Order: sequence, then structure tokens, then C-alpha cells
Amino acid sequence: MRQTSINFKHKGLSLEGVISLPDNSHPPFPGVVVCHPHPLFGGDMENGVIIALCKKLVEIGFGTLRFNFRGVGKSEGTFTNGSEEKEDIKAAINVLKSWPGINRKRLALVGYSFGASVILSGLTKLKYVSAIALIAPPVSAVKGSSIIKDKRHKLILTGEKDKIAPPEQLKKTISDFSTIRLEFLSLPKADHSLTGHQIQAASAVTDFIRRVL
Repeated sequence: MRQTSINFKHKGLSLEGVISLPDNSHPPFPGVVVCHPHPLFGGDMENGVIIALCKKLVEIGFGTLRFNFRGVGKSEGTFTNGSEEKEDIKAAINVLKSWPGINRKRLALVGYSFGASVILSGLTKLKYVSAIALIAPPVSAVKGSSIIKDKRHKLILTGEKDKIAPPEQLKKTISDFSTIRLEFLSLPKADHSLTGHQIQAASAVTDFIRRVL
């Protein structure tokens, strides 16, 4: 795996990220932008679930861009609890689709917890991606989104013991969404942190993206 630390600009802010590319296959590679969990609870692009997912994706021949939202790590700006972070995702997508060796027609987007919430809040503006995976999205974020109108392939993955994204509540919320290419998966014994289940979660998301992209 080849990793490149980058800084990319968006509306005057410099955001930090890492591009990871396969070193044992030939470009162009499908690309995936990966969004981290809540920074106020220690979430950043080095989160264990995020790292495990990027490694799995690169193993099957995908390129990835993980990045820190504004105000996190060395990314400039101020954390806005989701109101402006969707702009950071748009900028990251634009960077990845223009990156040498990336197939701009085969792009996916993944968010974990807070990252999933930001994706949901900006669905109509997050273009160029053909598949979206939401890991442990809060129920309120799903309810308040335009997911029912989104026709792209989507996966919602959560833990059986997740109290922030309870599987039964999520199932109830999406029960009327069966016609919009939405899949649901619950990981046995896993909670919101996915501690001990990082590889399992990463494998499930990777399998989904490989299948639909």
C-alpha cells in the first residue's frame, strides 16, 4: 500500500488527509472517501475502524482518501458540529476524483457515526459518488435526511448493542425505504465503538462496495 499525506484547500481552509493506493495492481482504481467519527469523542482519520476499512479497500484494489474534518488534527478552521463539514466532504470527493490513477466514474463514500451524519445531512449536494456506506449512523440523522429520495446503492451497518444507532430503531426508520437500493446489516455483539469488530465491519463495508461499484 502506497500512502501519501496531503493537504487540500477548500474556501480558504487547508484540510489534511491521506491518500492510499494499491501497489500490486494497475490503475485506474475505484476510489472511496472515508469520513471519521465525532472529534469531541476522539474521532479523527486515525480511528481504528477508519484505518481497518482503508486497508481492506486497498487490499482489493481500491484507492482511498481519509481526512480530518475542519478543526480536527492539523486541518484548519473551527469544528461546526456538522453544519459546515459537508463542505469538507465535497472538497475531499473533488480531490479524489481528480487524483492520478483514480477512476472518477467509480467512486464511493463511507462515513462512521458523525461522519455518517454529515453525509446524510448533505446527500443532495454530495455528487459524483455511486455508492454510500453509513456505519453506525444516529437514528435522528437518518430520520432527518433525504435518504428516501436518494437512488444510489446504500448500506447501513450498525452493532447489535449500539445504543446510539440501535438496530431495531434503524430498521423501523428505514422500513419504508425498501425500494431505494438500501441494505442493512447488524454486527452481533458489537457496540457503537465497534471495539473488537473493526475488521468485521471493514470487511462488510468492503464487500458491499466491491459488489455495487
